[in-house]
Amino acid sequence: MAAEAINQERAVMQRYGARRYQAEAVVSVGAGFAEDPEIKAQLVCAATGTGKTIIFSVLAKIEEAKGGRTLILAHTDELIDQAIDKLFRSTGLKAAKEKAQHYAGRWAKIVVGSVQTLHRTLRLTSWPKNHFTLIIVDEAHRSLAESYQTILQHFMAGGAKVVGVTATPDRGDKRALGEFYQRIAYDYGLRQACRDGWLVRPIVKTMPLSIDLNGVKTKKTADGNDLDRMEVGRRLVPFLGAIAENIKKEAGAKKVLIFMPSVETAQMMADALRAAGVSADWVCGDKKLCPDRTERVERHKAGRFQALVNMAILTEGYDDDSIEIIVCLRATKIRSLYAQIIGRGTRPMGNIVKQLNQASNALERQAIIAASDKPVVTILDFLWLYEKHDLCRPASLVAKDAAVEEQMEESSPAAGDVIDLLEAEERAERDLLQKLEEDLKKNQNKRSEVVDPLAVAADLADIELANYEAMTKRDARPATTEQLRKLLANGVDASKIKNYGHARATLDKIVRRHEAGLCNIRQLNFFTKLGVDASQMSQDEAFARMAEWESKQRTREVSA
Repeated sequence: MAAEAINQERAVMQRYGARRYQAEAVVSVGAGFAEDPEIKAQLVCAATGTGKTIIFSVLAKIEEAKGGRTLILAHTDELIDQAIDKLFRSTGLKAAKEKAQHYAGRWAKIVVGSVQTLHRTLRLTSWPKNHFTLIIVDEAHRSLAESYQTILQHFMAGGAKVVGVTATPDRGDKRALGEFYQRIAYDYGLRQACRDGWLVRPIVKTMPLSIDLNGVKTKKTADGNDLDRMEVGRRLVPFLGAIAENIKKEAGAKKVLIFMPSVETAQMMADALRAAGVSADWVCGDKKLCPDRTERVERHKAGRFQALVNMAILTEGYDDDSIEIIVCLRATKIRSLYAQIIGRGTRPMGNIVKQLNQASNALERQAIIAASDKPVVTILDFLWLYEKHDLCRPASLVAKDAAVEEQMEESSPAAGDVIDLLEAEERAERDLLQKLEEDLKKNQNKRSEVVDPLAVAADLADIELANYEAMTKRDARPATTEQLRKLLANGVDASKIKNYGHARATLDKIVRRHEAGLCNIRQLNFFTKLGVDASQMSQDEAFARMAEWESKQRTREVSA
């Protein structure tokens, strides 16, 4: 099966010019639907800037080749037009538009539809329930909204399967989406994309201002419960002049993108920047207040002025790879929103993308980015002193789970600190694994022929497996008898397995080790007892060293 998947990935890469991780996502989605008929909806998580549009374009092309029809759901004009454009450029397919006065013909194999248009009863019911075989949801973190569910349930009743794509990085977001999506088919976050050399490393600088947001109330918004934007804005107003001076000092000649909580503060921030000597303008989503927003955005892209201040737009579908400084003053508890904001700066400069695509490995790509005009993206963090733990912070962008994020936050940065998020995450992960290993060593002598799954995770230095939590309803169900049998056969204490997802993740690690020719779990446990790191030891070496050890033991027994 693994060899088949690799061949499929290579075929996708060659045919569509997809990167390896994009091909892996496409193949994983296909495998999920093919292997389990119960699965009707899958989720693909891909960091902003990694080409999720390419992923779903290839999925649509494959569906079309099978004789199926695809509906791609998006909620803004920019995302709709972007999907149509990238679909044609990556696959050669022309998509029809279903939005307001645009009506897609029933002959169209691929339709890009507006959620605002399609969720209306008359427009939706004009489409037969069984018309589409695949529904792709762009910005899938919005999937649980009533407007989306109305559309999805209509076509799923006719047999359509669903693939959602999102850049959301957080377990809480994934768990919420797991109420609808039954399987996370692929997860390619900012942390991994930076390490693979596809995105620019994020650097955080804590700014020396004490902006107090404690006591700001939470309000219900279209995206979920969040801090009251107007109150956040009022707290910021006294600091706008100082913020502008700090931005001028830190940014130099670099292009800046700033996110504000209200239209009023966006206008005031632009005024403060201009007063500080920084060329700036502002935009918002209200066409009456900002009728020329497209022109202002294009002028900023062209470098006509340095800082663009925005409110409620430029979070989804906005690409300007020359952004080097991100300032988020729109304090939020919604991690998908925060990830989108920071993601506006993580794309590498467009003039090196061809080099990145031609590079043979991650180290080459990292070197290309490091030598480029934009080696890092800097997040100027003016809200780092805020004490509430549910406010989204930079650590949430790269932390594998809540435990790693908490460990990162324990470092207690000081004003003016410069933090490489990837290095901070690596330190936090090492610290947690060290604590886990120390706890396991206390019970080292109690290790039996079957190994605790926690010990397996520690031996493999896999913090995600150690802190496993089910993200979907499907994964939260009990492990199957067959899963438990296989785990026991591989030397794992099946009684310590939490659920179906935990069993699946553990078995997946076992299978991957076997395919890579690495020593099995029993061998790994044997060497751990001896204090030997065998995580990367081959099976052949493990057999040879175990035979050598047993020979020495027999010699000692005879001598005694």
